Amino acid sequence: MFYRIFLPIIFLAISLSAFDFKRMSAEYKVKYGIFGTIGEGKCTIDIEDGTYKIEVVASGEGLVKFVSRDRVETYKSTGVIKDGKLLPTLFVKDRKWGDKEVRKRYFFDHKNQVVNLIITKVNGGKVEEMRDRLRYYSQNDILTLFFNLRYLIGDNLETNGKIFHAVGARKKDGLITIKTLKGEEKEEIAKLLHANNRILKVVLHQKIFSSRKGEFYIDIDDRYICDRFILKDVLLYGDLYGKLKDSEIMR
Repeated sequence: MFYRIFLPIIFLAISLSAFDFKRMSAEYKVKYGIFGTIGEGKCTIDIEDGTYKIEVVASGEGLVKFVSRDRVETYKSTGVIKDGKLLPTLFVKDRKWGDKEVRKRYFFDHKNQVVNLIITKVNGGKVEEMRDRLRYYSQNDILTLFFNLRYLIGDNLETNGKIFHAVGARKKDGLITIKTLKGEEKEEIAKLLHANNRILKVVLHQKIFSSRKGEFYIDIDDRYICDRFILKDVLLYGDLYGKLKDSEIMR
């Protein structure tokens, strides 16, 4: 169950909708209550000749690394830039721990509005492969959704709880809800984050620890990069807290 600390990391790098850079990277540290630092994540995006590649790698430290058998999660999205936004052709979710691996590859057919899925499972020396077709279609995966966010809701990132669908999110329909915090609700979360930029509430509609719907909050700085995030009241030990460690934009 500890691997679910990594889910928020895949949403942390929101960047310039113009994509007027060659490479952007962001590194995060994740802390959890009395356990201190329990994980880290790195997100990179490369832009070249109208194509893009995003990669997010998340791994545990300390207790989480031990309990998860040195689990590493990698998320990749590749595709093209069309009309100023990212359009994926392939999205990959890969989880490795011990001698096991589960890789999910989502192939986008935008013309026919179909997403095909190939799941490869490795257990020791045994390899199993399954093929399926998603019951829903979306132009975005969970990585491109957030890189396209300014295009989808505007530069001010203003939304009252807009519903999105993204491949790789909730299994049955890819549902994600995003809300811009204001007023007292924003003040409360800003104190917890020790920040007061644009704060978004992201609901994954999945149970993550004691969070019934998978709700977490992210603070977006002036560069449109997530500076901090928090997942509140995780199990018995407090909040799950993440902070930007380092970032770089190459033009």
